[in-house]
Amino acid sequence: MSKPADIWMDFALNDLDDGEILFRENRFNNACYLAQQTTEKALKGFLVDNNISYPKRHDLDVLNKLCADVDATFTRFETKLAFVTQFYAPVRYPDAAIGMASGGMPTKDMAREALDYAHEVVDFCCEKIRQVIQQKPPEPLPR
Repeated sequence: MSKPADIWMDFALNDLDDGEILFRENRFNNACYLAQQTTEKALKGFLVDNNISYPKRHDLDVLNKLCADVDATFTRFETKLAFVTQFYAPVRYPDAAIGMASGGMPTKDMAREALDYAHEVVDFCCEKIRQVIQQKPPEPLPR
């Protein structure tokens, strides 16, 4: 039976796969959006695994600070998450994109960077969740 953190990570990995597909199809705005979604779900997966409540918001900085309260090594992502956060809403709506970065819609390089950061956060969260699993004592076998 899957535990809740595993479900979050499965969703994160699916979004990451979809982001890579869209990147190959030159759909950079949607690839960036999925990089943000991937990262958000991975951070929430880590929080769920540690029984930490998270806000129903999409602010990666807030989520990362909650993760860093559990494990200070999450602070390494602050700058990268600031980059990825910008892709939550503006890349999904044509009228919001105007107020986004000065360059307008994401470029291929921006999409690659966002997806690379998402890969890094997902890998890190998966590793941290595995470490937590290894630290927990095994459950007794049923009689």
